[in-house]
Amino acid sequence: MNTRKIILPAVAGAALALTGAVQAKTSSPAEFRGYTNCVEAAEASSNGLVPSRAYFINRAGASAEYFINATRWENGERAEVRIACETVARGARVVSANLEAGRFTNSTATVRVEVAQN
Repeated sequence: MNTRKIILPAVAGAALALTGAVQAKTSSPAEFRGYTNCVEAAEASSNGLVPSRAYFINRAGASAEYFINATRWENGERAEVRIACETVARGARVVSANLEAGRFTNSTATVRVEVAQN
């Protein structure tokens, strides 16, 4: 009996729905440079920013997109914020950065279905 694997996306939440976006930790000098530059761009407009070392990255195309969860001080309390940032492929320069309230979550999961072929 031959079997064929079919991989289907399953929605498991909301917020980050980008193809190719994966959760990562800094693992290469270029990736670390991009992460650091994104955080520095966001710190300029934030009070007491504390970014997560685990983040989402989309490397599709000529640039890299970083999605970083963080907290900062707002009205005397810690508030959740998210940093969305695009860098050139090697992370040396920030092309755009955005900081707003909320958190990024991975909205896709993988489901494997085994289909029997006769």
